[in-house]
Amino acid sequence: MPGPHHGPSLSISAAGTYHVAWYTNGKVPQGTVLWRSSDGGQTFSSPIPIGRPDHNPTRPYIIAGPHETAMVWKEFDGEKTTVQSMISRDDGATWSRPKAISSTTDTSDSSAAGLGWPQILPFLDDQG
Repeated sequence: MPGPHHGPSLSISAAGTYHVAWYTNGKVPQGTVLWRSSDGGQTFSSPIPIGRPDHNPTRPYIIAGPHETAMVWKEFDGEKTTVQSMISRDDGATWSRPKAISSTTDTSDSSAAGLGWPQILPFLDDQG
């Protein structure tokens, strides 16, 4: 795994699965990627590309809740910045389609709070 330029973000689920995401400008892989490990970090999945490469996805954050795992990141299409999110209900084996949860044509924050955790955290707590 190449080193991060933004991140890393790490969350460990109740089942012990490691979820790791970061942005790298390396050669392979390049962009925002997600890895998963179900053996305590001894081995990791192949990198899963996140977001649209033509929208420069960056600043990934990931959190494993009691029943779901959620991820948010920023994308910039040249005119507006959008915060995207995905949810996994099977410990990261599969993910929902990305969903825009906020956007702006003004300046934007890169913190976890600024990237939409206030909208995601209640969802993670209320599901069961």
